Amino acid sequence: MSFKKADISLLIVDDDEVSRTLLGRRLESEEYQVDTAKSGPEALEKMTVERFDLVLLDLMMPGMNGDEVLYQMRCDPLLNDTIVMMLTADSDKQNVVTCL
Repeated sequence: MSFKKADISLLIVDDDEVSRTLLGRRLESEEYQVDTAKSGPEALEKMTVERFDLVLLDLMMPGMNGDEVLYQMRCDPLLNDTIVMMLTADSDKQNVVTCL
């Protein structure tokens, strides 16, 4: 099975605008379809409207953090099979283990 990068839709969820922008530009330059959200609630709202092949989700966000967003996704039958890659600058291994 072959695919085109342009057929793969990604959602970047990060409260840091610079991180969202840099990662988004890099992925767009590789011809992926990219959308962004600056918060967990915004991401969940976007996921109810559009299906994403991969969600790049920041672990450390104010309000609803990444593991709370992931929990909500796994509880939702329409989102529970979405592939999620957690991102973090945090070096606390316990946070990483929690996501796993």
